[in-house]
Amino acid sequence: MFGKLRIEAWQDGDEDGFGKRGIAFYDWPWYNHLSSLALWVLVILLLVLIRKNRCRQAWLIWLPVLIIYGIWGIVRQILSPPSSTSENFTLLITLIILSLAS
Repeated sequence: MFGKLRIEAWQDGDEDGFGKRGIAFYDWPWYNHLSSLALWVLVILLLVLIRKNRCRQAWLIWLPVLIIYGIWGIVRQILSPPSSTSENFTLLITLIILSLAS
């Protein structure tokens, strides 16, 4: 999800059938995704730093998280939604999982 991003635009033509096409490239840096890791780091720190959370039951919250992410990965492979839709639903699922896990 990082590297050179290619953006293509197409505009339908007139009655002649000639359209306009534009291609742009954007260099997408890898560190743009670090902000999404901040919430996961917070959850892990809460599990590690708070003494009451250092038990087996507290660490079992990862089981449904991994199951839900696995199901979402399978659904995403089957449906092959556009990347913007996939990213929006991934963000929504991540926020729901984090709210339930913390």
